Amino acid sequence: MYSTKHFLISTCILFSLGFYSTNLEAQSLKLPDSGSNYKCQTGRTIGLTDIEIRWNAPGVKGREGKIWGDLVYFGFTTLGYGSNVESPWRAGADENTTISFSTDVKINGKNLAAGKYGFFIAVYQDSCILIFNKNAEAWGSYFYNKDLDVLRVSTRQVKAIAKSTERLDFIFNNQTSNSVDISLQWEYWQIPFKVEIDLTKTTLASIRTQLSGALGFDPPSLEAGANWCLTNNINFEEALNWINSATNPNLGGSRTFKALSTHAGLLNKTGRQIESEK
Repeated sequence: MYSTKHFLISTCILFSLGFYSTNLEAQSLKLPDSGSNYKCQTGRTIGLTDIEIRWNAPGVKGREGKIWGDLVYFGFTTLGYGSNVESPWRAGADENTTISFSTDVKINGKNLAAGKYGFFIAVYQDSCILIFNKNAEAWGSYFYNKDLDVLRVSTRQVKAIAKSTERLDFIFNNQTSNSVDISLQWEYWQIPFKVEIDLTKTTLASIRTQLSGALGFDPPSLEAGANWCLTNNINFEEALNWINSATNPNLGGSRTFKALSTHAGLLNKTGRQIESEK
C-alpha cells in the first residue's frame, strides 16, 4: 500500500529533479568556440594606472582592400536587432570591445573618468571618432545607445602600414612616465590615440589610500609617503603628520638620519625654519 512516507519521498525527488533541471537550463556546457575570432586581452601600467583592453580579433583572411569601408562600414549604420539605431563599429568582433582605466585619464587631451567602457569607433576615410560608452556588457554594436556615451574624441588614422596585420590587435608604443600611445592595427590601417595620466595626482591619491589602512601604522611606509611629498614638492602639511608619526618612538617610530632629514625638509617647506634647523 502506498504510504504517506512514500508519497513524501517521491515528492521530494520530483522537486529536486525539477530544481536541478531549472539550474541546468540557466547554464550551458562550456566548450571551445570555433576560433574564427580570437579572444584577446592586453594591458599596460603607467605609473599606478592600470589599462586593460579585451576584444575579439577577426582575421583579414585574404580580404586586403575589402576591410575598411566594406567589412568595416564608414560612419554609423543601422544593424537591426537590439537598438535598431545608427551605430558605430564595435572595434573588433562578437562581444563589446572593452577598455578599462584604474584612475582618471586623458584621451587625446580630453578627460575620461576611471572605469570600464564599451569601446566603439566611427570610422571614416580620413579620420575616426573614438567612443567610450557606459555599456561594457553588450553584444557588439547591436545594442548601442548614444545616450550612454561618456566621451567622443577624434583621431586620424595611419594608412598603408608596410605589412598587413592579419589579426586585429591593440599595440602600446612610446610609453613615458605619464603617457602611452595605443593603436588599433588591422590590415594596412592603424588607428592611434594617446592616453595620459596625472602622475602626481594619481600617486598622491594612492598613497593616501594606502596610508589610511594597515600601512598607516607602519613607520617606514609613513616615512616613504612623507619623503615622496617632499621630493615632489606637494602636500606638506599632511606629509608632516606622517613623518611625525614615523619618527615618534611612542608609536614605534625611528629617528634615523634619513627620517629626520625628511622631517626637517618638510618643516622648512612650511616656513618653520627654526624648527627645521633644530
